[in-house]
Amino acid sequence: MCLVSQDELQDLMLNNSAAPFSDADQERLATMVQNGFQAWKRFHDRFGDQQRSIQSQNPGVSEQPYTPASAKKLVTFWSEKAAVG
Repeated sequence: MCLVSQDELQDLMLNNSAAPFSDADQERLATMVQNGFQAWKRFHDRFGDQQRSIQSQNPGVSEQPYTPASAKKLVTFWSEKAAVG
């Protein structure tokens, strides 16, 4: 993910190809980077909140502990299904 818009950076670089950047160009670049970082940070925080929300949910049957008895029941179930169909 890029913090600076490619179009804005290209515009800055092409319009002012002389090095070093003027004070105004430096300020413009700094503003672009800060705005890009703030946009990324908002996304990151929102994504992190959603991820924590998902992780706090009950996983349901996917958390059933594996036991030999449960495996035997599963094998029996599918064996009976195969015999019928």
